[in-house]
Amino acid sequence: MNCLICKQNCSITTINPLVDKYECTNCHTFYVEKGFLGQLEAFETKYGKTKYQLILNEMEKKSKNQIVVFVVDFEQPLVNIKDAIYLELEDLVGLAHIKTFDINSPLTYGS
Repeated sequence: MNCLICKQNCSITTINPLVDKYECTNCHTFYVEKGFLGQLEAFETKYGKTKYQLILNEMEKKSKNQIVVFVVDFEQPLVNIKDAIYLELEDLVGLAHIKTFDINSPLTYGS
């Protein structure tokens, strides 16, 4: 199978029905919730391949130095991994300095 981040050959193990573990020689070990994958795909559709690649670059940077779990909600992760950090798509958007504007945001219409 191919690594989600770098596209090289890697080992993917299903931890539970909603989380996969990736073991890649380039990106090391990281975990991905299937809901996060859905968010990532929606992000690419909405913002394009260039911004999507910036997210993948941040994912690669973070996973090389530590065990990372990419989650939908860091307060309610679907797996608990000792010594891992939990990152949401929003965290990666901030790390990549991507400016997004959500027309459906409450800030658009007031509180």
